[in-house]
Amino acid sequence: MARSRLVDRGSEEVRITPSRLVYDADENPIRVAGTESYTRRVTVAEDRQADAELPGQVSNKIVRLTLRDAPGLDSYAEVWFRGEQWDLANPPHFSNGVSRAIKHVEISLRSRNKMPRGVVDG
Repeated sequence: MARSRLVDRGSEEVRITPSRLVYDADENPIRVAGTESYTRRVTVAEDRQADAELPGQVSNKIVRLTLRDAPGLDSYAEVWFRGEQWDLANPPHFSNGVSRAIKHVEISLRSRNKMPRGVVDG
């Protein structure tokens, strides 16, 4: 069966470092970003954006990405998109579709809050 190429035709890429289980000094299990990453092509849909207009405000941007698969993607994974680290805005939606040809993953990413350039404290 042929795969739907619409999902694979994305013009941008995302790099995902899946989480792994480690133990802290007290032998408590914790999840942290792993050491091995992979890259996938994504189709991007701009979702919403709030730009900082005054000193002390932060910019916030949310994008929706569609990709073929994302093994190990969870809230503790590290996600790099457009040269910056982003956070998952909500859990990934794994869709099996009506056939294997259109199986895909949809994720929403939130930009990390940051101060506009040129803002100086004091």
